[in-house]
Amino acid sequence: RRKLDSKPRKLGQPSGAAKSKPTPQRKPGEKPRAQKSRGEGAASEPKKKKAKKDPDAPKGALSAYMLWSMQERKSDAYAGMKVPEAGKALGATWKTMDEAARAPWVEASKEDHARHAREMASYVPSPEYARAQAAA
Repeated sequence: RRKLDSKPRKLGQPSGAAKSKPTPQRKPGEKPRAQKSRGEGAASEPKKKKAKKDPDAPKGALSAYMLWSMQERKSDAYAGMKVPEAGKALGATWKTMDEAARAPWVEASKEDHARHAREMASYVPSPEYARAQAAA
């Protein structure tokens, strides 16, 4: 027989002294903490291995921004900055540049894309890379 409590029990609530802790109140604008997932979901699935890249493959084409930022990063204006700070400053500067200032970098990017297309047309995977891809 079950001992009757003085208060009626809610469905799904354990009987006895074991009670859950109250949920802490969040401050306005505070994000909720991430909950750990149990059982199914992304945490229980094994990670996919990253595909091996052929070291002999042509390097990818760079955008106008990347070409400009690689050149601009070498200047003294960004010498003492950490990488994230310099990246934010470079991005802000690029956004303020007009089309005329960007034009040489856009042209260089088009040339780099053409170079990449030419190299990919003549690219033949190395035998080691082809064997690895066939085995995978």
